[in-house]
Amino acid sequence: MPNLQTSQYKNKFGDTIHRVKFRTQLPEKGAIGFVHGIGEHIDRYQHVFDFYLENGYSVYGFDSFGHGKSEGKRGHIHSQNQWLNEIQMLVEWIQSETDAPIILYGHSLGGLKTLLYLLKGKVLPDLAIVTSPFVEQGNPEPAIKISLGKMASHIFPKLIISNGLNVDGISRNKKVVKDYLNDPLNHEKVSLQMARIMFDSADELKKPHIISMPLLLQHGTADQLTSHNATKNLSENWKGDILFYSWEGGYHELHNEPNKSEFLKKTLAWLDAKVEEINF
Repeated sequence: MPNLQTSQYKNKFGDTIHRVKFRTQLPEKGAIGFVHGIGEHIDRYQHVFDFYLENGYSVYGFDSFGHGKSEGKRGHIHSQNQWLNEIQMLVEWIQSETDAPIILYGHSLGGLKTLLYLLKGKVLPDLAIVTSPFVEQGNPEPAIKISLGKMASHIFPKLIISNGLNVDGISRNKKVVKDYLNDPLNHEKVSLQMARIMFDSADELKKPHIISMPLLLQHGTADQLTSHNATKNLSENWKGDILFYSWEGGYHELHNEPNKSEFLKKTLAWLDAKVEEINF
């Protein structure tokens, strides 16, 4: 891996959080902080990192609490604030390393976390990119099942269940699916408390909001895991410099789809243009 630097930090619960950093060898246009999705880990984004490094962007990331190489009960979270604190750590860490524009990039559950942070964060990025965020499920559970789960979460908050992820839906590339299943750092766990926080947080995102930084939202129309239409609706409900790209036939992980090269190049074009505006 090019120029990999790993580090750790302790959260307020005493858990060690695993972090990665790659500095571009080109003149630095900006620095991107990545926030991964549910049940996965930051090393799955190495090919995305390589693309941005080759185009003048440094990249930073971490394994969220209960994921990957970080400590914490698998699939659990203490509160929504814990998610926000992790992203604040990421932004402040990047700020301490560079004066270049800072970009937050969140995927899936990481997209939900990133959108929440744009609304509530104390130290904000200059730009944000969000792909396939969890605003609604692609194939929604019955409302009564969600309500019962929320009630049960107050009695058994740490009870672990399956996150119900249909792994075949992550990409049309079967090798991606096979590699996901064979990766020992991935898991399908979610606690009742984390599930409740996910759904409650998603409900917050559905309300009208105003954001202060440019935001690129992207979603595939064939995503079975999170709802393309919910993301489109969010892009219309929120006010600000927001652009929504709809990828026809795209599955959940646009960065792992057969047309990932087109996806990466289109995302880069938006990013380069916004960074140039900042630096003008």
